[in-house]
Amino acid sequence: MFELFSEWEDADALIREFRSSFDSLQERLLDAKTTIEKTLADDIQGMLAAKGAVCRPAEATGEILVNAGGVVYPVSRCALQLPLMKRRYISVLLLYCTEGMPRDPDGRVYLEVSPAWFETFLDELTLFNTGRTDRVALPHSKEKDPAYAEYHDLFMREVGRVPSAHPEHGRAAAAAAASAEPRGKSRSDGAILDGIHDSVDDLANAMKRVMKRKEELSTFLAAMDPFLKDNTEDGSVLLTLEVLGRTCTILKRTLRRLGANHTLLMRFSDTPPCWGDRRVRATPGRHFIHVVEFARRIAVLPKGQYIRPPMMDQAELELFREDLAMYNLSYSPVLDLPAGDTTIIKSAEEWGKVLEMIGKPRCRPTLLYKSSRHGVKFSTMFGRVTWYSGVLFLFQHKETHRFGCFVDGCLNFLTWSSCDHEDQRSSLRQFFISLSGTYPAATKVPLRRDRHGMCVNVKGYTKTAGRECSMVLAGGYLLVAVDPVWSSKDGVLRCYNCFDDGVLPLGQLGDNTDTLAGEKDFTADEVEAWWMEPIGIDWQAQGARYNRRAAGRRNFSLGRLCGGAWADE
Repeated sequence: MFELFSEWEDADALIREFRSSFDSLQERLLDAKTTIEKTLADDIQGMLAAKGAVCRPAEATGEILVNAGGVVYPVSRCALQLPLMKRRYISVLLLYCTEGMPRDPDGRVYLEVSPAWFETFLDELTLFNTGRTDRVALPHSKEKDPAYAEYHDLFMREVGRVPSAHPEHGRAAAAAAASAEPRGKSRSDGAILDGIHDSVDDLANAMKRVMKRKEELSTFLAAMDPFLKDNTEDGSVLLTLEVLGRTCTILKRTLRRLGANHTLLMRFSDTPPCWGDRRVRATPGRHFIHVVEFARRIAVLPKGQYIRPPMMDQAELELFREDLAMYNLSYSPVLDLPAGDTTIIKSAEEWGKVLEMIGKPRCRPTLLYKSSRHGVKFSTMFGRVTWYSGVLFLFQHKETHRFGCFVDGCLNFLTWSSCDHEDQRSSLRQFFISLSGTYPAATKVPLRRDRHGMCVNVKGYTKTAGRECSMVLAGGYLLVAVDPVWSSKDGVLRCYNCFDDGVLPLGQLGDNTDTLAGEKDFTADEVEAWWMEPIGIDWQAQGARYNRRAAGRRNFSLGRLCGGAWADE
């Protein structure tokens, strides 16, 4: 009997210990929640204050006068707050960040963009606002013109929506509801522990969501930084120049981004060093405007974005090249990437050709994997490319042969089927690109649909064409990490590339007519994987989702974006 009472006393002590541990857990979670909320709030408020942004617009109606590249336009605040528009970069900038934007001599907000694009944008916004169209998109005549399309792609991006993070949603709600059951209703020990784990997991997930929104806000502010004031002495100084009776306007700091003594800066400057004649006489007016707008895009568009030169009639292209050269610019695309000896694609011109072949001229190439940097293990490459959509695998064989395989689709775990049967392999559109070695110029190698098969086996190997490998692309035309057991030190560098007769276009250099490498079985010097991150969106499809007449409109504010809630009207 004494032993029985002793066991009861031990049980009572355990219950007290449990209560103490539970109270301690609650206290720690509450402290963590308070600390995180305060830290995030301080960080976000600091980010906004540093850029002159506010959590709520001072005015929600009427018009705001915007000086866009030297031309003043009235912009409707109500139009910027339509469901389709309220999260777009242009709307958030003009509604929440005007205090941080430069001003013209008359005190109006100055936006460093092409006035031609801004006028076109306002025309399309007016059509949408009056119910005559269901989207805000460029006209067909301008959607391929980089002088319009690149601004439109940037300013029509969205600041992310914050999903509801209230406790009544998710697993924590189920745990809370279960804990609130009548006392007469027993719960298993496993259910109680699951409820505790789920509550902690929900807190961690909520934290991740808030951090994600902070990153999205940071991305927006970084992209808009060239359009906001800075702390330099000439951060808001506007330079003007008369061009055949019209005034061309640009920020001094914008031209400084091209170089402290850039020719175009000296052409606009009214203080030494500068040109003596303030009027443009030797350059046709439209050519000079194109020069300035190209320079403006180079200076203000985000780093890593592919910036194309302006569209010109073929008949006057050579003359325009001369005018560009006069102002220390060239008629070639600009891509601010670590191109050169460190990457397989060597120049912005090569990137331009590749992006045109891919069919995504308006995207941002992002390096996911590089064998010399991340190692040659196949599992490493696999982990770095999975879940990305639109990946270009590049291979360098010796100093002569460079080629790639583009996979157009999401590389998720369903795509990466690990099987040895052709009819069970996943199929995504694929094609090859030869950069050098096989053809005298960059060449696209399209494939039949039955050659879009692909599969992978991270832990073992996949048998294809009598060979063992870790990854199969293009229905067996390209094998990566061949003989993984016997060639583990080479990893992804050990490859096999061979095409059937008639697949490769004519015009190859040398004797190898069935491979894009120097030989079919080869060990690559470098392997890279690039994500073709899209910066343009199908606005017609988006417009269908955001019918401006839809019920249940939502109010947008940077405060709610940071705090994690969207409020219905």
